[in-house]
Amino acid sequence: MCASLSRAAARRQQIFVETELQTLFRQHHEFKRKAYPEWASYDGDHRYDDCLTDLSDDAAQKRCQKYRAFLRHLETLDFKVLSPAMQRNARLFAWVLSQDIQFHELHLHLLCIDQQEGMHLKFPQWAEVHPLETYPQYQQYFSRLKAFKKQVQDTVQNLQLGIKKGLVHPRCVVEQSLLQMRELAAAPLQDMPLYQPILRHLPALSAELAERVQQMATRLITEEVQPAYTQLADFVQAHYLPHCSAEDYGVGLHALPQGKVLYDYWIARHVMPGLSAEEIHDVGLAEIARLQGQLSAVLTRLQLPQRWSDLRVRLQQDPAYYFQDVDQLMDTYAVMLKQAEAALPILFRKLPKTPCVLKALEPWRAAAAPQAYYYTPPQDLSRPGIYYVNTHALHERPRYAMMALTLHEAVPGHHLQLARALEINDLPDFRYHIEATAFVEGWALYAESLGFEMGLYDDVQTLGALSFELWRASRLVVDTGLHALGWSRERAVAYLREHTLQSETDIQSEVDRYIALPGQALAYKMGERKIAAWRQAAEQAWGTHFSLPDFHEVLLSSGSLPLEEIEEDIHRYLLKGQRVAANSSLSSTSTT
Repeated sequence: MCASLSRAAARRQQIFVETELQTLFRQHHEFKRKAYPEWASYDGDHRYDDCLTDLSDDAAQKRCQKYRAFLRHLETLDFKVLSPAMQRNARLFAWVLSQDIQFHELHLHLLCIDQQEGMHLKFPQWAEVHPLETYPQYQQYFSRLKAFKKQVQDTVQNLQLGIKKGLVHPRCVVEQSLLQMRELAAAPLQDMPLYQPILRHLPALSAELAERVQQMATRLITEEVQPAYTQLADFVQAHYLPHCSAEDYGVGLHALPQGKVLYDYWIARHVMPGLSAEEIHDVGLAEIARLQGQLSAVLTRLQLPQRWSDLRVRLQQDPAYYFQDVDQLMDTYAVMLKQAEAALPILFRKLPKTPCVLKALEPWRAAAAPQAYYYTPPQDLSRPGIYYVNTHALHERPRYAMMALTLHEAVPGHHLQLARALEINDLPDFRYHIEATAFVEGWALYAESLGFEMGLYDDVQTLGALSFELWRASRLVVDTGLHALGWSRERAVAYLREHTLQSETDIQSEVDRYIALPGQALAYKMGERKIAAWRQAAEQAWGTHFSLPDFHEVLLSSGSLPLEEIEEDIHRYLLKGQRVAANSSLSSTSTT
């Protein structure tokens, strides 16, 4: 009787804690949807389509207070009574909350303009997903256009706070952001990204409604939105830029107050806790030496120069390696995407149901953008994943890089992993939005290497695959050099010239990306090395019973996770493999 009562009490405790957790998860999700309405719209939740995020410092403090309250409630619960799956959810929830709290405590929200993810760029991006099928939806769209002025005012105040705290971006980042603001402020209406969705949807409207919508959109964009961009640009030009370091030495986080603390935060967030910048730097140097040896054999087969300076000139000047026409470039990407999709079944048990579509990157953000992007589907899977490729400056978009780029951004890289993660049922909502950079980007770089097993690389595309991996290894050296070791921007540029095959445009853009987004570039190679090590261990543990599709299923079946969490799954998988191999050996001995 006592044992039965004890079990019943334990079960009641488990139900209570699970109920509390699920309530916390729902409350957190609802809070974030309302706090970040543009994100909600992107994710298919259109309850707040007439609102924009409150970017004020006061709102940021209130959000942080809410995260602290969630965390305090979470810490009152006894995780030990939960199932392993719910224990993982609780750990991950604490991890997400802690990251968001620390982000605010370090005042990183004050670094709010850059040429990659600045608020001035995020504003026109949501326009691509805002529904415009009914007049009420247009009214919601117009409410957001009106609200942009408030976002600009809040941003100006945040930049002023950043100046007071010594938290400012370097001049090289701000000057590019300023150029983007000026271009958006002065863009002809027809070219304004906020007006283009109106043009696309006008044919579906009646003549009277179309005229009314055009008039309202024209007035709001030209009389409110573009003047707000001008206001922001004028402030940045006159009041912010003078505080931005003009010294080349001052481009990294090391030049800011608490610079080491800031960089350690980004390393922990984008890779994993406990790694030092110096350790990562040394890994990069070793990887570069290894990859240069592999590349030498490919250059011999292609009869290309072994000397790096000669090789760069040869590749950059040979028209055979470049397209002269955007349509030809896009057609070739489309063919490669189909080839990659056709080869997937040999390596994977389960493929995403959501399609991946190819698009050219919009001109208004192409000049400062990387070679490609991937945008995930929303949580409701109402839109496909999008593989964006950069068609700006065709003479610097080499053919030999195209297959590796496709495998990374589309399949079996980002789209296969992220779309599959969204298709997993019954996870708490926050699990679909975890920022597990090292796994996500590490998987995508690992996916590039699968091109060999998929039969997609000839020697020319192998040149691209190895050059891409070399580029990711160089990031370990350059990112840590800039933010921890006192490198100048010019030294970083020179290093990439000497150790990668990237074009000059890409090199300049990439260095400025590393400056603006500290630590993010470390995730690729560090994550890929971890996955490669796990695969090697699995091959040894399972022996002749090793199955690559099964290994991939272990990695992909739980969604995007920090490396520390995946390590637990891998450990169980290795133990199972050792038991299978041991039993097989015993069976073989018995038979003999």
